[in-house]
Amino acid sequence: MIRTADTDLDRDLAAIDAQEQRLYEGLRTSDVALLGRVLSDDATYVHSSAVAETKRENLIGQESGLFRHGTVVRVNGGTTVHGGLAHTSGAVEMVDSVRDTLLHLEQTLVWVREAAGWRLLLRQATTARTGAAAPVTAATRTPTTAPVPPGELPDPAGAVAATEERFRAAQAASDVVELDALLSDRLDRWVASTGAVETKAEYLGKVASGQHRYGRTRVVGGRTHIAGSGAVTIGVVDLPLLPPGGTPLTIRINEALVWALEDGRWRLVGRQATRQAL
Repeated sequence: MIRTADTDLDRDLAAIDAQEQRLYEGLRTSDVALLGRVLSDDATYVHSSAVAETKRENLIGQESGLFRHGTVVRVNGGTTVHGGLAHTSGAVEMVDSVRDTLLHLEQTLVWVREAAGWRLLLRQATTARTGAAAPVTAATRTPTTAPVPPGELPDPAGAVAATEERFRAAQAASDVVELDALLSDRLDRWVASTGAVETKAEYLGKVASGQHRYGRTRVVGGRTHIAGSGAVTIGVVDLPLLPPGGTPLTIRINEALVWALEDGRWRLVGRQATRQAL
């Protein structure tokens, strides 16, 4: 059988979709063994409360009954594959059995291709803004980023770090031209700490109008994982907000930045923020 790029993409999307369903089943049943197979050993699990856990910490919480979930359903969004890394972004409805409530969340899942298959490197949730969610599309198939053979990228860690630095500077300067160059046209879900979701065009429009104004972000801590033509920065930052006519405020957020190599340049294809309590 001749394997085409489309065939590989279909297989990857099917495998990731199956892992996503196993994740939700593991959460519903508190099946620690199943969750252990889905989560990468280096996984970070960020709750909507902004509590961030390692794989071990999360599994202990699941096993002890600290977390008890009912049904989990993703109601919109989709998955994009970037070589050895992929991300699934969308709204989910999750039953919190401890508080007997239905949670409406915006969620980012970042997957990494390992020897055993696709496993979850990051799960991050943010409380969604109220309002009807669009139904999930029948096909979550989106354009893929071409894989890059190992060793063909000179200093990818340095290149991603430099791109992130440019992004931080452009954000603080409200430099729409620079931000337009750094944000991929495929970025259709910029998830703010308020739970608001914007496309690239909507985000840039609000930067241009002054609705979105920021000071210089201070990175508190984090790490970057690179897998071929995909990368994710998982971290905590202090973000100064400068609302027009309002009082400046600095918030601390868990932030996920998903990067993809496009035409030889790293561009932002996904972003999610979850605000920490004061």
